[in-house]
Amino acid sequence: MVETFVDIQPERVRLIGPANQPLFAEVEIVPKKAFPFAIEQITANSGQFIRYEMTQRCSEEASRCVLRVENTRKTQG
Repeated sequence: MVETFVDIQPERVRLIGPANQPLFAEVEIVPKKAFPFAIEQITANSGQFIRYEMTQRCSEEASRCVLRVENTRKTQG
């Protein structure tokens, strides 16, 4: 039996839209009370055409993290 230790909403991010328009998504990460944790570092496999940052970090005071993912590509692709 596997117990979940976090709620992630949305579960997946797809950046789809017209070229030259801002495309971004925010992902809310909420640790379960029984399994508190902190995210120390985030990385992307290639990092090409995206920007990402933790806009809110998990801590004892903040019960959730927020990850922002943004498209940086200016042309269609």
